[in-house]
Amino acid sequence: MDKPAGVWLPAILLLCDGSVYLPLEAMVRSGDFTLLAGFDRRLHYHRPTLIRMVQMIDLTIQLNGLAWVLIGFLLCLPMPAETRQWGFPVLLIGYILGMLASIFMVNFKYSASLLPDEGERRRSQASLLVLAIWGVVFCIQLGLCIGLMVVYRIPNNTPGALVQMGWGMPGMILSFALLFREMHRADKAAQAGEHWRPGRAFWLLLAGCIFCAAVQWGAAVAYADGGILR
Repeated sequence: MDKPAGVWLPAILLLCDGSVYLPLEAMVRSGDFTLLAGFDRRLHYHRPTLIRMVQMIDLTIQLNGLAWVLIGFLLCLPMPAETRQWGFPVLLIGYILGMLASIFMVNFKYSASLLPDEGERRRSQASLLVLAIWGVVFCIQLGLCIGLMVVYRIPNNTPGALVQMGWGMPGMILSFALLFREMHRADKAAQAGEHWRPGRAFWLLLAGCIFCAAVQWGAAVAYADGGILR
């Protein structure tokens, strides 16, 4: 694709898929699923269904990566050089969102049969709303990190890119803090037979994410076209 990115970007996507394949395959072979996100040792899973679910997560992630590599070649090869700079960020965002969507779809498909006990099933699903909120926040943060550089034409590996993307990092840390804290609260509420409700800490963490996103956007405006505009 007459640029090094045409070689290394597909290679990075395939390496990402490979890094997911190895631990998931190790879980299936060893029967130890403690590293699986959302796995709770206190719950009694239907093991054959759990194994099948992990295998399907692995398969959909690999197919998602191969599909986006193919889409990248088909879409980016005929593009003129000016348009191609939009192609790579779109390819990267599509790959990540496709991976997240495939994981959620597989989890949804097997959620009903994964836990035979209805009480345990309700408890495991208590944090679904928290996951959905975090998913929206994370997708916005990821889109800003990559999209702002393209929209405001900020050259890569420059102080402007470092400042703009740097403000995305604390925002993402706050969003993960929100995820883990509220999932813990949702689990405790489910054990007590109650529903999860956002508290003061939730709104403070969410406000911190919004603040970092706003400052990140302001930094992108300031460093637009490679230099300070104001």
